Amino acid sequence: ARPHMRAFHLAWTSFLIAFIAWFSFAPLGPAIRKTLGLQRSDLLWGNIASVLSTVFARFAVGPIMDHVGPRKGQAFLLMFAAIPTWFAGLIQGVVGLCIVRGLIGIVGATFVGCQFWCTLMFEKEIAGTMNAIAGGWGNLGGGLTQAIMVGIYAMNTSSPDCDAECGWRNAFYIPAFALMLFSILVYAFGDDCPQGTYVPPVDTSSNSGTKKASAADVAKNWNVWVLVLQYAVCFG
Repeated sequence: ARPHMRAFHLAWTSFLIAFIAWFSFAPLGPAIRKTLGLQRSDLLWGNIASVLSTVFARFAVGPIMDHVGPRKGQAFLLMFAAIPTWFAGLIQGVVGLCIVRGLIGIVGATFVGCQFWCTLMFEKEIAGTMNAIAGGWGNLGGGLTQAIMVGIYAMNTSSPDCDAECGWRNAFYIPAFALMLFSILVYAFGDDCPQGTYVPPVDTSSNSGTKKASAADVAKNWNVWVLVLQYAVCFG
């Protein structure tokens, strides 16, 4: 039902597709390493670039979505990541691998959009439940990509004209297309909140005499750092 459940399903499915694309390199790692003559450490550098870009992207995307809303932010992230995913098959070495993985890693910031969207759409009594379900189902993409990418690779190499290198180089078109498709679906069919289009909150702190919270105020809150440490440990 629109707007609540439609937004909920768009939030978690877009997050799931993002995770499939984000982790799409891992199942194909052995084939990529062999055909490009890479060392194991080269693949690790690619992993570092992927996660590092996600960390900075999440920091940046949060304030941006506060101004544009989750729908536009989510759609942009998906479409942006579709571009390097589409051209991932052109990688020729470790430098290209790190650059492409770093650019695709930005799509990991869709986690922010997914959670922000559900928080806006549902009342506080059930917002936690909906965030948990959406986040859990979205994270499932990290596991599904193991089967999906291996399946695409096997399908490609089943052709007598496609060897191992051909198999992995042509495997990224499907997740790239999925990113583009869901970017369009999110933008065209989603609602930011029950009222429809997102409107940035108006700052009334000067009229009420209260001080507007800043990033520095947030950083001074020890509860924030407890949550940061908790998330870092469980995600690692």
